[in-house]
Amino acid sequence: SNHLTMGGPLPAIEDLRTACTLHGKQRDSSSAAQARDHFDSLLSVLADDSVSLQKQIDSKDLVLSTKDLLKEDDGLCDVLIDVIWFETSIASSTSDDYDAPKPLVDVLNALLQTIPRMKGPLCELLDASLLQKCGIIDNEAEFNKKVRMTNTQLHYKQQKFNLLVEESEGFAKYLNAVCLVLNFSVDNNVSLEDGSAFMLKVVATFSLDPNRCLAILLDVLEGELGEAGNPVEPTNQKQATRLKRTVTLIQSLSLQKLPSLLAFKLSEATDKKSVLKCAAFLVVRKLLEMEDFLTFLPQWADVVQSCYDALRKQDREIVRGMGRVRLSSKKTEEKKTVVDLSPLSTHPTTHLVRILLNWKQLDLIETLLQPYWPMLCYIFPEQVGCFICDIVEADLEGLYIRVCEEECGVPWTASSSGKGSEPPSDGEQCIQQELLQIVIQKLGYTRESGCFVKRPVLFFKICRILSSSLQTEQPGEECMAFLREFLLPGISLFKCNPAMSQEFWKFLGCFPYEERYSLYSSWRGTGLERNALLSDKPLWLIRSEIMAGKDARHALKRVSKDTIRDASRAIAKVCHSHPLVVFSAILGQIESYDNLVHVMVDGLKDVTPLSLDVLGFCILSRLDGTAGGFNRSRLKDDGVNVSQWLQSLESFIGALYKRFPFLELAGITSYLMARVSSGHVMELGVLRTLLKESGGWAFADYAPAASLSMAQLEGRAGSTNLKRETMSFGVVPVFNERASAALRHVLQTGDVGVALLLLLGQIPNQIIFDTTSKPEKPVKLIGNLVDTCQVTTSILLDFLTDSSHDLVADGAHTHQAITQFAKSMPSLSSLCTAYDFDVAVAWMLVRPLVRAATSASVKGDEESALDAYRPSESTRKGY
Repeated sequence: SNHLTMGGPLPAIEDLRTACTLHGKQRDSSSAAQARDHFDSLLSVLADDSVSLQKQIDSKDLVLSTKDLLKEDDGLCDVLIDVIWFETSIASSTSDDYDAPKPLVDVLNALLQTIPRMKGPLCELLDASLLQKCGIIDNEAEFNKKVRMTNTQLHYKQQKFNLLVEESEGFAKYLNAVCLVLNFSVDNNVSLEDGSAFMLKVVATFSLDPNRCLAILLDVLEGELGEAGNPVEPTNQKQATRLKRTVTLIQSLSLQKLPSLLAFKLSEATDKKSVLKCAAFLVVRKLLEMEDFLTFLPQWADVVQSCYDALRKQDREIVRGMGRVRLSSKKTEEKKTVVDLSPLSTHPTTHLVRILLNWKQLDLIETLLQPYWPMLCYIFPEQVGCFICDIVEADLEGLYIRVCEEECGVPWTASSSGKGSEPPSDGEQCIQQELLQIVIQKLGYTRESGCFVKRPVLFFKICRILSSSLQTEQPGEECMAFLREFLLPGISLFKCNPAMSQEFWKFLGCFPYEERYSLYSSWRGTGLERNALLSDKPLWLIRSEIMAGKDARHALKRVSKDTIRDASRAIAKVCHSHPLVVFSAILGQIESYDNLVHVMVDGLKDVTPLSLDVLGFCILSRLDGTAGGFNRSRLKDDGVNVSQWLQSLESFIGALYKRFPFLELAGITSYLMARVSSGHVMELGVLRTLLKESGGWAFADYAPAASLSMAQLEGRAGSTNLKRETMSFGVVPVFNERASAALRHVLQTGDVGVALLLLLGQIPNQIIFDTTSKPEKPVKLIGNLVDTCQVTTSILLDFLTDSSHDLVADGAHTHQAITQFAKSMPSLSSLCTAYDFDVAVAWMLVRPLVRAATSASVKGDEESALDAYRPSESTRKGY
């Protein structure tokens, strides 16, 4: 259009002139010049050049003169057609009332009459008004009307598919072709390619709707899935082949409308589960996006949240009512409101999730439904939670066989000792990381529901894998978090199962007591039974704690020496799953009734080692005041004597560790060390009772010293055996040598006993001259505390320096105890200068060492350890 308005020739016309010139060079000069002049006149007419139009040259003559030129070169003819279309279209678009000039009409008529080949393209390209002037059409308005009707039918009119009348034959043949492809075998004469080609031919012949063809394939797939058991892993090879071919046929069609088509079929179907099964299969085969399909289904997230909130509120009210005391004798029947879960259980999305979980395809939908898995496991523990546990167990099977290969047989098969697991190489993933990657997230979904109780075998496998991994690896923070949040509270699910407790103790016993007690503290939480309702404990754990508390209190109701045999079994059954609840009740009764101490100790004979270790934690919590009541006073109301609960607890600790010497003592000794170092000596009665009961040093107690006879007084100047025999008039008390050795080992480890002696030697002066306590302590209390420190120091010193039970293979005595004590005890000068000990107290501590150093029976390494305490010749002569 710019060229026309500026008055210049069109580019296409210039190309035509150039081509005509080149063509004319191949002919003689006279004919070439004549043809070139006539062609220029023709182009001028097309370009509406007014200068050329003044020549009054006949249009037919111009066309006839260039006829041979256009016939010899087809390219010039095509370009000429384009020039004619471009000129007429530009001119008609610039003005609505365009009227073609007469020379242009004459040229077009001449071209149509002279060159028939140009008639077809010109009729397609020229405007209707120009065609009417050229005489090709009779009426421009009628022609435009027919053009609009044709375009409407071709492009704008909606094509309706009659599926039941005139096109039923085409869909029937299409279904026949589908069956032909599915039933194809090697023996048939028809190949798979022929069947697919025949299907495409049917679709093209009958103009079948592709969406309806896809619906037919979905119906076929629905029937195939109804016959197959597990379509993801079919056992029948024929069914697997048919499913594979059906998927191939579906892939050949457009899948853009697949989600909406499935949603429509689901809304109209009577058997909705079969349609959902078909959709789940397409999701597994990655032909259908789960997220796209869920957009066509009813709202699901709000239904899940509302059902979860209502069910949790109902369960909380039930748990709250379990611990409620009813004063009326008659049981009032309360109307129990049951939460209606039918909106969620009948929801299509819920059925789809169940189908995928049944096929063990959690990975396909885990990320999409991430926030809703804990809710679904809580609402449907068996339908959803147990399926997730089964998936975890299946994923864990390979690791379990590889790690616990020697224990994969019967559960009671003993593992070979000394082998253990080989440490992982640098490129190999450690066992703990591999285990946690499989279980920690998926089992975390089931924590709140408690559905883990249905799968005890999975619990055993996890415990065994952890036990094998701890032989070569240290537990990481993620492993400890898994134990704290899931595995340890999971023991409460398995009621009356001692094997579960034993299996858990196999690897938990390898942990130091600090980590074990930290796990027990998190297991207890902020409270037990109904006190835990305000915490974040799962409701199933609170419910089981309340039931265990009822059973424990019922078993302890009539405990006596005569009925302890039957009561011990009932206590042990509850302790297997809820030791914290049971021992809290037991310790509460012992603190009130000290005559139950030995009865309760005898009643713990059937308790597992894990429960006894928990008992040690409960005792320490009672002493510390973090359980059984806070800020309990350790003195009676008179402010002088020790309270009843502390005395009873001291007696129970001594009797317990005497009966069970394998219990952990390091926790109590560390607690006593911390209390004494901070200036509190009220709990020294625990150490005193341990030395008397567990250590077998009851004869060294100063309590009956005021009423000693002459024989007893002389016997106390002799050996340990003479003291033990003369203290009770010849009756030698029976003590547990294993408990004594265990207590001695704990006190010797890390120089704990010597550190206690040094603290006990310093603290009497602190008690006497303490002026910071408000109100001031009574004088009688100060005297009692100082006497307790002196008595405990004397007993502990005798216990640590006694070597009467140190024997070698031939029965000869050794001096391991006194030698170990000598290596830990500072010298006499250091006690007086560095530790500010009184000379009398310092001599009391080193007197056993001086006596052993001057003994003739000490030889070898023992003699060298005692050299610092051997008096010189001048010192001996001075004495």
